[in-house]
Amino acid sequence: PTPMMSILSSLASMLLVAHTLVGRLPSVGANPIVRPMLLNDSNIRLTTAGLSAYLPCDGGGAQTIVCANSWTSIHLENNQVDTLQSGLFVGLASIAYLGVDNNLLTVIPAGVLSPLVNLEWLNLRHNQISAVEVGAFSNLVALRNIYFDWNRLVRIPTAALSGLVNLEWLGVANNRISVVDVGAF
Repeated sequence: PTPMMSILSSLASMLLVAHTLVGRLPSVGANPIVRPMLLNDSNIRLTTAGLSAYLPCDGGGAQTIVCANSWTSIHLENNQVDTLQSGLFVGLASIAYLGVDNNLLTVIPAGVLSPLVNLEWLNLRHNQISAVEVGAFSNLVALRNIYFDWNRLVRIPTAALSGLVNLEWLGVANNRISVVDVGAF
């Protein structure tokens, strides 16, 4: 298995994904109730296609592909994720919240998040992030909140943040920021 598959396999038993069950659960105001669905090793196989589908197996060994195109949030908190590899989020355009806090990330690579076109909240708190590549947030026009608190940033990643026209909140508390570039805000 590839290093990414090993990481994802170890995460599978702890992966918590909120799945909106529209039409099956009552609504609270305009928002449907969101129920968490725990995916564990007994009913998930993560493939190189990323998190966009999982293969539940019944007792007879039959497999059915269940697409995750209606998921609204992904929670990868409190694991040991050290890399977000290209293709991980392909097919997950409906995701509005991504939590990868309390992990071991050191860099946010260009393009890895770009399939998440409806992402509004990105929680990257409590990692070891020291670099955010230009293009890390490309296509994320809906992104309103980014939390980089408790990382190792030494400057505001201004170039990486350009194009985020709806950004309302940028949390950078408890980093190592010593320089704020002209035009950062």
